[in-house]
Parts: sequence; structure tokens; C-alpha cells
Amino acid sequence: MNAVAIVGAGPLGETIARKLADREAVRRVILVDPDEGRAKGKALDLMQSGPVEASDTRVEGRGSLKDLGPLDALVVADPPELAGPESVRDVVPGAQVREA
Repeated sequence: MNAVAIVGAGPLGETIARKLADREAVRRVILVDPDEGRAKGKALDLMQSGPVEASDTRVEGRGSLKDLGPLDALVVADPPELAGPESVRDVVPGAQVREA
């Protein structure tokens, strides 16, 4: 895979991004969160740990899904118990969210 976007830069999103990067399962991981500073900060942490983990996966943080380019997968890591389905709608305009 070339690119995966993860909606939600909380603990779950960060863990998924870290596992994908550490295993070099994808070339590019994008953490997307309405709190862009949080997404960018966590992406920077993951990028800085890349050389230690022998990973060259590029990790980015964004505040929206606009202009991300082609994606191989979109992971919604923003469970209702953490932030509610409204936060996904904030990040993905027009998204239809079903609560389990």
C-alpha cells in the first residue's frame, strides 16, 4: 500500500499509525484530526522515532482530508466512547456515520 489516512489522532489512531510505520506496511501515513496541532505533533513524534525503529515511512498530520491525494485505505479510529460520531463528520464532510 502507498497511503493510509487515519481519522482520529487519539491513542487508537496513534497506535495504528505507529504499527503501520514500524512494520513499513505503507509508504505514507496521514493522521487526520480536527485538532490539527495534535495530529501534527503525534506525526512528528512518529517521524522522529523512525530512524530508531529502522522505518522510513512518511508520517504526516493534517486537520482535514482535503488535498490528501489518492488513498489506499481510510481508517476511522475515533470511537464514539472517546469523541462521539460528530467529530468524524467534522473531519469528513458528508460522511455517513453509523453507530454500532
